[in-house]
Amino acid sequence: MSTPEKFTKDLTPAAIETIKKFGWPFFRAGVLIIDEWHRHPYINDDKEHQYPNAGGYQAAYLLVREAKIKEFQPDGTAKWVKSNQGKWNLPCGRLQPGESIEAAALREGQEETGHSLRLGTLCHIGHRADNNNPCVIFIYTAESVNIASSPDPEEIADVAWLTYDQILDLRDAGQLRNAALTMSVINMYRSYDPCPCILPTTYPSKS
Repeated sequence: MSTPEKFTKDLTPAAIETIKKFGWPFFRAGVLIIDEWHRHPYINDDKEHQYPNAGGYQAAYLLVREAKIKEFQPDGTAKWVKSNQGKWNLPCGRLQPGESIEAAALREGQEETGHSLRLGTLCHIGHRADNNNPCVIFIYTAESVNIASSPDPEEIADVAWLTYDQILDLRDAGQLRNAALTMSVINMYRSYDPCPCILPTTYPSKS
C-alpha cells in the first residue's frame, strides 16, 4: 500500500517514518467494551462449576467470534475460510489511510459488534513482533450506548458479553485469537491502571 501524502494529526514524525517503512496497516486500533454492572445468569445447575458471583452483577466484556478460520494447505500455505468455528477476539482492525487512531478504534468496534459506542481513554499499546505481519495496536476503553445494527456475517460469527472467568476458560481452551493481547488489556483495566505510561508491550506472532 502506498503511503498517503497527508497524515493525521495524532501521528508523530516517528510514527510517520514507521508508516513509510512498513505501510499504513502496520498500525491497528481496537476497543475493550466494558459493562461494569452486567447481569450475569447462572451458568448451569451444578454449583461446583458456577462462576464466582454467578447470577449477580459483575463486569463483562464484549468480544466477537470471527467468522473465518485459518486452514493450512498441503503446500504449507495458510488460507482464511468461512467458518462458525472462529476464535474470540477484541474488536480491532487496521487503520485506513488518513484515519486517526481514535476514529479507527471507534469504527472497528461499531462495525464488528453492531453496537453504537462511546469511546473512553487509551488503555493499552501493544506491539506484535512478527516478521510476516508486525503491528502496533492501540486499544481504547468503550461503553455500549445501544445496539444499532448487526455485524457483517462474513466477518463476525457471534458477539457476546463475557465475564472474566469465561474469557479465562476461552484462553485455556485455545479459543482466543490474540490471547496475550486480550488478557493483557483486560488485566490492565482490572488493575485500575488504564493509562499506558510505559513502552508498548511486545507479543509473539498471533495464532
